[in-house]
Amino acid sequence: MYGLPVRSDAYPPQLLDDYLAVSRRRHPTALYATALRTGSVAARRLLARAANPSTTLEELIRAATAGEDVPGPVDVAALADLAGVVALQNARPGDVADGLALYDLASRRGGPARIPSRHQGIHAQLVYRYGDHASAARLLRTYRSMPAFVRSTLELDLANPFTVPGADAQTWLARLNALLPAPSVGLTGEDAAPFDRLTATAAPNDTARLITVVVSAYHPGTGLLTSVRSLLAQSWRHLEILVVDDGSPAEYDAVLAECDALDERVTVIRLPHNGGTYTARNTALDVARGEFVTFHDSDDWAHPLRLETQVTPLLRQPRLMATVSHALTVSDELVVTKPGRSIKPLCTPSTMFRKEEVTARLGYFDSIRKAADTEYLRRITAVFGGESLWKSGQILTLMRQGADSLSRAEFRAGWKHPAREAYQSAYQPWHHDIRTGIADPHLKVDAEPRPFAVPGRFAKRRPQEPQRYDVVLACDWRPFGGPQKSMLEEIAALTGAGVKVAVLHLESFRHMTELQKPLCRPIQELINSGTVGQVLPTDEVETRLLVLRYPPVLQFRAGETTAIRPERMVILANQAPSEMDGSDLRYVPSACTEIARELFGVAPVWYPQGPAARAALVPLLPPEDLASDDMPGIIDVNRSVIPRHGFRSELPVVGRHSRDDWTKWPADAETLLRVYPDSPDVDVRIMGGAKSAGALLGGGEPPANWLVYRRDELQVDNFLRQLDFYVYFPHPNMIEAFGRAILEALAAGCVTILPRHFEAVFGDAAIYCEPAEVAAVVAEHRADPSRFLAQSRLAQQRVRERFSHQSYLDLIRPLLTAPAVAPALPQDSAPVGTATAAPPG
Repeated sequence: MYGLPVRSDAYPPQLLDDYLAVSRRRHPTALYATALRTGSVAARRLLARAANPSTTLEELIRAATAGEDVPGPVDVAALADLAGVVALQNARPGDVADGLALYDLASRRGGPARIPSRHQGIHAQLVYRYGDHASAARLLRTYRSMPAFVRSTLELDLANPFTVPGADAQTWLARLNALLPAPSVGLTGEDAAPFDRLTATAAPNDTARLITVVVSAYHPGTGLLTSVRSLLAQSWRHLEILVVDDGSPAEYDAVLAECDALDERVTVIRLPHNGGTYTARNTALDVARGEFVTFHDSDDWAHPLRLETQVTPLLRQPRLMATVSHALTVSDELVVTKPGRSIKPLCTPSTMFRKEEVTARLGYFDSIRKAADTEYLRRITAVFGGESLWKSGQILTLMRQGADSLSRAEFRAGWKHPAREAYQSAYQPWHHDIRTGIADPHLKVDAEPRPFAVPGRFAKRRPQEPQRYDVVLACDWRPFGGPQKSMLEEIAALTGAGVKVAVLHLESFRHMTELQKPLCRPIQELINSGTVGQVLPTDEVETRLLVLRYPPVLQFRAGETTAIRPERMVILANQAPSEMDGSDLRYVPSACTEIARELFGVAPVWYPQGPAARAALVPLLPPEDLASDDMPGIIDVNRSVIPRHGFRSELPVVGRHSRDDWTKWPADAETLLRVYPDSPDVDVRIMGGAKSAGALLGGGEPPANWLVYRRDELQVDNFLRQLDFYVYFPHPNMIEAFGRAILEALAAGCVTILPRHFEAVFGDAAIYCEPAEVAAVVAEHRADPSRFLAQSRLAQQRVRERFSHQSYLDLIRPLLTAPAVAPALPQDSAPVGTATAAPPG
């Protein structure tokens, strides 16, 4: 939910500048898209800083609304991004006016030509939407790079005689027909809403190939009659129309009877109970007689050539399995403009497919409340290949979006409800496995067990009471890096002990992206299998403990609220707020504490992941906010600890694995080559890429004795078994709170050589020295195999003692004890039992 930004001192200039540095390494629209997608009002401070570093967000808005200028240079594109976010979020009174004033300021400072094309369209759409038709017309003349379709629809709406006084109806009708294929559309009668007066006639096509059109309805009104009449007016005459009423009460009998009487090709099917659109469609699939099947929503209007246009490619190309066309979204008054929204979407209900071939392989629609038509369309291409689908570029449906539209509250400009994102992420692994031949694509009605999870909001029987869990683990679950790998280990420890666990995804601006991305596959598979539940910020959830790893997740969530209510909350600081020299400021601890309290209604306690993070947090947090214990990463010792019995080859094998970032390498070439020698006497193996190392060495290929793997090219344990010595010397400015890669190396029995500051974390499990001493340490242990093996075994013993699943359970147990009774956690050193399935979301 949207809210207001917290105090501005939660966003110091350096933090904003360091986040802007991140944004410059991403797609040019990543920051703008992330702000809209997450609904982050606090992100406005980032956009304001990008637009004009000389002023604050408040000063920038104040100047814009007063028609004044601002000092210093202005990034016009960034200012337009800010204007768009403020107006399209529309989170507080005055936002639209502020956004429009910011657009005007951007235009004054840079001239209309420097406003990005997409913002030229959004600016004019906003002006039109909020009633200033004259200014919208002026912007159409001023902006020359506006997207052509946006321009056409604005010109259409400015000529709309039903909303613009004095507008010419013939001009409007000509502009509407310019967007649609022939034959022309007209209006009939005068009593109904303009949408219900639409009419068009096409020459009949009497080809004897039957098409079934399925129209599901619930509490239908006169819009159902409009919808069915548009189907009866199709040029393709050989069709049956199955109107499936989804359990409407008796008061709707009259309109259904009127619909049934329209034509002998119409059949009304009454379902006894409401089960949702896709239950209705599945019912129709069982009785459909057509060679081809398509769908049409009960309040939409079909162009008379829709069926003929979509069936023709199927008749001509036997290998084609499905077709789909576009829609134009309109209001009852046939107004198109929706600022920042797609107004010509792919119309997934229009999907037409070969009934016998497709249903034999795919079975039924997912029996949920929403979004299953997109899943089914994508499942078709997963089974038959992308070339099996033909997309018409034409607009063949006018899609009515009134105030009571089923999906209206689930879409805003750049944003969709988290349940839709969760559902789309959930089915992607299944579709991937279908494409590779691993998974069966056939879905039965109400299939159990499901091949993927469904959010509670979309389930046929939505939860009536708050979901309850023992532990909810929150993170940005899209990347698959150290934080996610650590939490997967914690999930294994907790579920193995019978603890009921769920995960919560919160997007981080440190990982801003242009497009929505799915959750990483390992966590999605756990959700899909029911091993863990998934909770959304909008879900009513009660949990004994909420653990949020990666504090930057909180930094730009100010003013938001959730329905998740934990008894206790832990912020796990797996990263210091900044690097050792103060650079790369990632989060402000006090701001994160305040935001966590707003989001979840409880004061969090901070747990550092290691001594380095603790030292960084001590001066920044009140003592009562900082736990006395650290919460280090853990590893499954039963899987990862395999004793060593000797060296891997005739040469010492030295290596490391991590992401390829400058912070993960030494500061200069001399140090780099002391640590990872350029010598035929040493076998160096790197996993994660070596571009950063190459830059230190002046570019070009890595030394001849280096073997470089891409990141995750091998399983981590398989890579580490190649090594004798794991050597890791990151940039001296980097504060590494823990070091999951180091833990993995210790568990694998590598003799691990590190800088001295890691000694506080790993103790005698590793060897600590200066970069110049690495070669000597390697030589000493290479010359004394017993010493090598003793160090290897000591490392693995320390992992069992301090970094095992049991050590984590011992740490978590006190956090689950009050006020509720905690589940009985095992006392022995190995996880017990199998995962307890939790309902997925």
